[in-house]
Amino acid sequence: MRVIGRSMDPFLNKDYNTSRRKDIVAVKMWRAGEDVKRGDVVVFRSPLDPEIIVIKRVIAIEGDIVRTRNPYPLKTQEISIGHVWVEGEHLEYERWSRDSNTYGAVSHIMAK
Repeated sequence: MRVIGRSMDPFLNKDYNTSRRKDIVAVKMWRAGEDVKRGDVVVFRSPLDPEIIVIKRVIAIEGDIVRTRNPYPLKTQEISIGHVWVEGEHLEYERWSRDSNTYGAVSHIMAK
C-alpha cells in the first residue's frame, strides 16, 4: 500500500514536506477486527469516502475514554463495544488528519 499525505507524519512519510516521497507499507491481513490493540497501525475504508483506504493508529479500544480534539463536538468520548478510536500522527493535527475526531469511533471490523 502506498502512503500518500501527511496524516501519519512523522511515523510514515517523514520526508513528505521536502521530497514528496511516498512510503510504501506492507499490510498484514487477518480477520477484520481480530486482536486490534492500542498502538496498532491499521488500514480501513474511510467512513467519509469508501473509495479511499486510510491508515491510522489505534488510540483507544472499547471501554476506553479518549480525550478528543477539534473538530469533535465533545471533549471526551467513551468508546463503544466493538469500536476503536483512530488518529493520524501529524504534529499540525487538526489541519492534516481526518480521523476519529472527524468521523467518530470506527467499528473494529473495519480495522485491519
